[in-house]
This record gives sequence, C-alpha cells and structure tokens, in this order.
Amino acid sequence: MKAPRGCLVAVGLLGLLASSCEDEEMVAKSRAQQARIAELEAQVETLQTSVKDTPGTDPAAELKATEAELQKVRDTIESLQAELETAKAENEAVRKEFMDYKTKYVISD
Repeated sequence: MKAPRGCLVAVGLLGLLASSCEDEEMVAKSRAQQARIAELEAQVETLQTSVKDTPGTDPAAELKATEAELQKVRDTIESLQAELETAKAENEAVRKEFMDYKTKYVISD
C-alpha cells in the first residue's frame, strides 16, 4: 500500500525543517525574527488601542479657525490699503501745497 502523496510532502517538509533547524545559526536567526515579530505586533496593538482611545479631530473646527484667521489677514490688508491711500492723498496734498508755494515764492536752487 502506498502512502498518500500529501503525507509524503509533509514528511519531506518535516525532514527539511528538521535538518535546517539543526543549524544553530538558523535557529538563532529564527528566534530573533520571532522576537522582533512579537515586538512589532505589540507595537501595532498599542497603536491600535491609542487610535481607538484618541477622539478624532474635527476638520470643521480646524477649517473654521483657519477661515477666521484668513478673515483677520484680509481685514489687515484692507486696513493697510486704506492707510496707503490716505498716505498717498496726504503726499499729493503736500506736494501740491509745495508747488503752489514754489509758484508764489520763487525759490532759487
């Protein structure tokens, strides 16, 4: 009676595993990898717990704050533009006054 093919494959794999596990370097490497995997799995679990416990941030609130800040900047720009227009008008008035003065009183250079 022949052994089923699956059994032969399993026996062959066990033989390969047994012979490779006899190599101490491979055993040490395998143990180190298993330890690293366990460490990483623990980190994943910790992060998942942290994410579950952390309430989500509301992007609407952040958007509202950003829009408020943007409006402040726009208001500042408008204020500065108004100041600039006022300064230009004052400059033009002083310049006109000076030209009138020069016309009225001859200034020699």
